[in-house]
Amino acid sequence: MQSYFSKIYWHFTGGPKVDWENVTAPREIKHKTKSPAESVQILNQIIAARKLLASCTERIMGGLTTREFCCVCDIPFKDLIGHAEYYGQVGIGFAARSIYPHFNPVLYLERDFPAHGTIELDDPLLAETVQRCGGRCSLYDYMRYLLGLDQNAHHRDFLNRYFGHMTQCIKFTRFSENDDETFYREREWRSISGDFHFAPEDVEAIIVPREFIPAVKIQLANCDYKNDIAIIPFDLLEKV
Repeated sequence: MQSYFSKIYWHFTGGPKVDWENVTAPREIKHKTKSPAESVQILNQIIAARKLLASCTERIMGGLTTREFCCVCDIPFKDLIGHAEYYGQVGIGFAARSIYPHFNPVLYLERDFPAHGTIELDDPLLAETVQRCGGRCSLYDYMRYLLGLDQNAHHRDFLNRYFGHMTQCIKFTRFSENDDETFYREREWRSISGDFHFAPEDVEAIIVPREFIPAVKIQLANCDYKNDIAIIPFDLLEKV
């Protein structure tokens, strides 16, 4: 079995309080995570509600935004330490079988990928787009044109209404070897139908700083979870 993806899908609760529609690179959120105590408080709320709230939206381009979603990440255990720099030290891991019916992997697109020389410029609006880009349009610019995002508000409404599932999982980023520059490293999956309701048996593992383990164990017991859930101290990630 290949090991470059995880059989557990992780949701970290310490992400910063930012307007995600304006975040363009991971470096903008690095080391701005919530405190471990606040992150554990959110974890305990998730445990009690048995639900991830779809409370995030992102701007795709122009006036086109995603619907509200919640997300998990497909990151092997040994690489979670890098993810924690951006999303904190507290995470809850779900079995893959519970994620597949409700989430879809994000389609990452290079914002500045050139797409020139293959489209006829007999449409004045497209010609204007190419001219504005200095003769070298990016895929992002072409999509703005093809989707009519600059010209037609009704078109945007139509796309949101009938292609919401597709646009839900589009994310423009830059592809880079530097983790601070690309969101591709997150291997994000997004919910396709709002909140994610899960059962206690869907939870495979929890990661928390060591000092919070007793309190999390009490919360799991109080909320009728089985005692076979692996509770992993965060400092173990630093040693893997």
